[in-house]
Amino acid sequence: MYVRTARFEGGRIDDILAELNDIQADIEALNLGESSDHLPKDLSDHLRRMETFIDRRRGSVELLLYCDSEADALEIDRIMSGVSPQRPGWGTRVWADVYEVLIDEPIGRTRAA
Repeated sequence: MYVRTARFEGGRIDDILAELNDIQADIEALNLGESSDHLPKDLSDHLRRMETFIDRRRGSVELLLYCDSEADALEIDRIMSGVSPQRPGWGTRVWADVYEVLIDEPIGRTRAA
């Protein structure tokens, strides 16, 4: 598995939350095979899962886009490099990168009855 990460800083929390709401609606549209207002339709051809983290205090966002192969990750990087947030209050992208995921395991203990 591979992940494309991007970090944005200097955003305003209201704009960040509104943008994330739009992204969620776009993901639901793509999952139904419909077009979205902000995300390219071909993104769903490569993307397996998305996680988004926010730091409300600092106005920063981190997006993690997971896929099955390095080729998919590089294509996601190409696609997302051409997409800009709709709201200026989202912040500025300070970096983006692609990583191979080496450990993705749940951790927990089963307890004897």
